[in-house]
Amino acid sequence: MKSIYLLVLACFSFAVSGILAVPVPGKNMKIYKEGEQTKEHGDKIKTLKETEADAHFGINQALRVANFPENQENESIMVKAFNKDFHPHVDLIRQTLKAMYKGKLMVRKVNDNSDAMKGRPARVRSSNKEASFGPSFYDLGNRQRAFGFTHEVSHAMANTKDCFAKADGRPLSTEESKHIDHFIGYQQNDHASLQSQSSVQNADSYAILAELAVDQYWAHKEHPPKKK
Repeated sequence: MKSIYLLVLACFSFAVSGILAVPVPGKNMKIYKEGEQTKEHGDKIKTLKETEADAHFGINQALRVANFPENQENESIMVKAFNKDFHPHVDLIRQTLKAMYKGKLMVRKVNDNSDAMKGRPARVRSSNKEASFGPSFYDLGNRQRAFGFTHEVSHAMANTKDCFAKADGRPLSTEESKHIDHFIGYQQNDHASLQSQSSVQNADSYAILAELAVDQYWAHKEHPPKKK
């Protein structure tokens, strides 16, 4: 009986996401005007809007997964994003995703060539929900750009962090991380080492969740769950 109930939940969640998840490029983003509007600049704006739509779709799919964590497949995704003890933090995860989904990102610079952007695809000021993107952001593939954009949106809308103290798992500002032994929460660094209390405040966790949720969505579109 329980398996049938969970199957119904899964089918319902995919049906709802199919209705709600219609990405509109640039809908959840405001771009400040910058000097001369060259064709190259216009092309980057187009790319950024398309990336925002992909990321927004992913956040919507992440919400779908987080709303039904009792489903075995969804639970597996949540564990990969937030590690095995995520259950006490589900409400915070949903709250963060809703803030990311509803928030409007203010883009200060579409293609920031300043020294501050050297080696960085993007930077965010969470205090005013503002982001700038560097040239290297546009060298990424579509999937990587959507991942990175989701990461930055979580910073801007939910004040997530990248660094966490090894001693107690507390989130650290960039300045604090210079003086404290810490984990870096990036997927390619220490994400798997984070305790759940840290992972739910970690920017990459939400990007991982969104990416896996999108993969799941399209996998089910191609191979829908069989009704029993």
